[in-house]
Amino acid sequence: MSIDKIVIDTNVFLAARDPTEPGHVASRGLLDAVDEERIRGLVSVITIAEIRAGFTSAQVPALWTPFVSHLRASRSYSIEAVDESIAVAAGEFRSELGITLPDALILATAARRGAGCVATEDRQLLRVRSTVLTKRPSEIPLG
Repeated sequence: MSIDKIVIDTNVFLAARDPTEPGHVASRGLLDAVDEERIRGLVSVITIAEIRAGFTSAQVPALWTPFVSHLRASRSYSIEAVDESIAVAAGEFRSELGITLPDALILATAARRGAGCVATEDRQLLRVRSTVLTKRPSEIPLG
């Protein structure tokens, strides 16, 4: 099955950056495929907030600013806002699946933006059975 558009969960970016994280090589490969325009990467503003929260003020100029600038400038990444339809769908996912609100917002973004799946290394999210597929980066075919 070919997937041309994915939502990228926060942990994929973190794993790609840290060689000690599970899924590091596959996460790097997935982000490389997005950079090479072989697959389109959607990034929720929730992911943006979670990643930014991990940087100190001193790290912002050297690490955060280049990262977010890359996402904004790339033709293959799209930063996705939480609109009313995503918020309502997230509430439904949260209520029905018992997952955290940030995870529900990630699933809802995928559902409302027509993504083929959510790329994640989150074990809880990978166990969720819903209308939205969740896959480890190593499981996503890179066209």
